[in-house]
Amino acid sequence: MSAVLERLDQLQRSTRFRVVALALWTVLCMGGLGAWWVAVHAPAAVSETPSGAAPAPPPSSQSAPQHEEGARASRPQAGPTLEQRLTQVEQALRSRSGLPAAITATVAALAGGAVVISLGLALTYAGLGTLAAAAAGVLAAFEPTRQLAFVFSGAVGLFALYTAIERALVSALAGPGQTLSVARTTLLEASRQRVSAGLAIMLIVWLAAVTLWLNPAQPLRYRVQSFLQYSVSGAFWITGIVVLFFAAATVAFEQRDRVVWQTFAKPVRPWAYLLGKWLGVMALALCALTTGALGTFLYVEHLRQQPALGEVAPFVNEDGSDGLTHPSTDRLILESQVLTARVGIKAKPPEVPPQAFKQAVAQRLEEEYSRDPSLRDDPSFAQEVEQQIRQELKTQRWSIPPASEFGFAYRDFRFEGLARARELGLPLTLQYTINGAGDDPSVIFTILFVVNGSPVRAKATVNTLQTIPLRAQAVGEDGAMHLRVYNGDPTTGEVNQFTFRFPPDGLEVLYTAASYEANFLRVAASLWLKLGFIAAAAIGASAFLSFPVACLLALALVFGASTAGFVEQALEEFPYFDSSGAFDPVGAVVRTGALPVVLAFGAYAKINPTASLVDGRLVTASQLGRLLLMVGGWTAASLLLGWLVFRRRELALYSGG
Repeated sequence: MSAVLERLDQLQRSTRFRVVALALWTVLCMGGLGAWWVAVHAPAAVSETPSGAAPAPPPSSQSAPQHEEGARASRPQAGPTLEQRLTQVEQALRSRSGLPAAITATVAALAGGAVVISLGLALTYAGLGTLAAAAAGVLAAFEPTRQLAFVFSGAVGLFALYTAIERALVSALAGPGQTLSVARTTLLEASRQRVSAGLAIMLIVWLAAVTLWLNPAQPLRYRVQSFLQYSVSGAFWITGIVVLFFAAATVAFEQRDRVVWQTFAKPVRPWAYLLGKWLGVMALALCALTTGALGTFLYVEHLRQQPALGEVAPFVNEDGSDGLTHPSTDRLILESQVLTARVGIKAKPPEVPPQAFKQAVAQRLEEEYSRDPSLRDDPSFAQEVEQQIRQELKTQRWSIPPASEFGFAYRDFRFEGLARARELGLPLTLQYTINGAGDDPSVIFTILFVVNGSPVRAKATVNTLQTIPLRAQAVGEDGAMHLRVYNGDPTTGEVNQFTFRFPPDGLEVLYTAASYEANFLRVAASLWLKLGFIAAAAIGASAFLSFPVACLLALALVFGASTAGFVEQALEEFPYFDSSGAFDPVGAVVRTGALPVVLAFGAYAKINPTASLVDGRLVTASQLGRLLLMVGGWTAASLLLGWLVFRRRELALYSGG
């Protein structure tokens, strides 16, 4: 038996076998893609809605309020309605949504197979795959274990993928140079110490647990969002913790055990040693992140092909109509608000004219001086009144009082920078949140939105995210959209009892600017850059500290970077000067101590790739650039710190500590 296995191993490592196997694998992958294309575009019998049946209702959702078009409904409109435009766009989007996923799966399979074949492991993987398929087939034969068979086959595939990526990176790092040699040795060290295998197992177990945790009774969009949230964030933090401890251990323990003395005696320069360590740790992170990202992406595509709420089968509605031409609410929200990449434009309230501000301050001062004439001798009182008026006007710009004897109150808002959305012609989404009525959730507000002259009536509750679909034609030729918001509905005379207001970031317009697949790659890249910061912090700390202390310092840096956004918001409560203009020593101390944290880690904290992916938000190139600069700066600082430490240290006499 051993002789047969040895012959097979020699065969799969031969050049001729690799060439033939690679050609056959390429043909199989391209044939599979072609078969998918034929199956998708082949004519199929689709049940049609009976002629006497009512058409499918327009899209609506729990998160998007039901609305009437008020005055607009009484006027005839030429051309397709808003709902027809939305379904046309969604049909076009959905008809080609499967192609990027199929191409991605084909490219991943082709690349993975090419790596396995070039490494001389084709027959090994084929044998293990056959055994795994047989075990999965046995599990799939019984109803109670059918879901477990799916999870088992996916876990085996991900572990094989992880191993192939690791072997490929080891081969890629075998080039000349001290830095690559140290990086390759570091990655081999992770494999030799079972760090790599343990990381792969933890990732796969986590992804499998998340898939089993999903509730099939939930709407499809919630299942997709939950899986994205927990799988991506869990994979990142599992990888981040392993990266932190391994990066600190590989430098600290080599100093403690005097292995670094042998390395420098070759000789290897300190900067090349530290940079190689960082590259080796980043290669380990790349293995884990690629495996987790590909597993997440493929399972989301699997969920995408499941029936949504209101469907009896994928893309077949309960009334038998086609789910592509008349998507259900759940399907529409999934495709247009989750599996997409949108850009949000915040609303700009009307500016307060300087003359009106001066008049308000003068009127308030006269009222206060008439009550207490001694205040005229206090110059700080005038400054305090200016601060109060400015804050009141700032709040009033976002508040709309209820109707009075003078009529219905309203506010005008403007959204700029929407020229790209008008060019694309895709639907927009008006997203808003209101506060008021003492945050009583039982109070329902009637709100009339007038978008460039077209009214849209909505019902809303406080502290609840609401969305309204809009046409791209709502954007003017100048790339701006004008919005007037009424407290109540003047077209029907319906009034509200309370004032409501928008939070400063609670009113925005979103439009699709890129595909979900491209945004997924940006999210994975940004997470990898964040892991680079964690690795740099751990390596820099372990250059001059023992392993426990280095881990503690690195954890503190990561915690500070993750909470920098909250610190920046809290700094608004600690100004250098209070409302009266007097110097505040407590605020000055807090602000001076916390400001460096915000400046150093602002880019890290402001970019939340997981939240962007879950909410269907675009991770822009500028965000990636800022994150790259921050990670590059910290990497350079850690290398410089380690270089300075190693220059002053007699490593041959170092005994740890």
